Amino acid sequence: MDAARQSPGDTAHRDFAADEPLPALPPLDFLAARRRLFAALIASIVIPCAFFLFYGFYTYERALTETGKSRQLLVLVIDENANTVFSINRELISHIDEMLDSGDADYITRSLAELHEKLQHLVESHPQIAALSVLDALEQPQISRAAGRALHDCSTCLAQASVASSRYPHGVERSRL
Repeated sequence: MDAARQSPGDTAHRDFAADEPLPALPPLDFLAARRRLFAALIASIVIPCAFFLFYGFYTYERALTETGKSRQLLVLVIDENANTVFSINRELISHIDEMLDSGDADYITRSLAELHEKLQHLVESHPQIAALSVLDALEQPQISRAAGRALHDCSTCLAQASVASSRYPHGVERSRL
């Protein structure tokens, strides 16, 4: 009766199980398992480290390249600014040389007010300039103007010009900026 209750698929399954024995498990090889686990451990450490080193090297090279480019740009800007400063310096020196004509202390004493006005005009015409001074051979200021005001009193200039003329009969040294 039991055979009548069973479906035809169940008998096929029973026949298969009875005909073929289950395969035997392979013998446990702990040495091979240890080698595979050790290889997996090495791979899980070496591969991420290799990627990390590659990415680090790549970003380091990129950072060096960007830094080099920014340095080159900075050098170009500094060079241009220095050339601008030097050209303004040459221009101001030539204007002051024209302004002083003979450059002796008597001339400076005679035309002190006019020279102050001309220096003030030079200072105002160049917003980069904070002050201009004309020095004698002892590097004492003969004429000085800052932006918007005189650096020292004109009476001091007169006194210094008279002292310079008595000490230095050849006149004051050309303008030095």
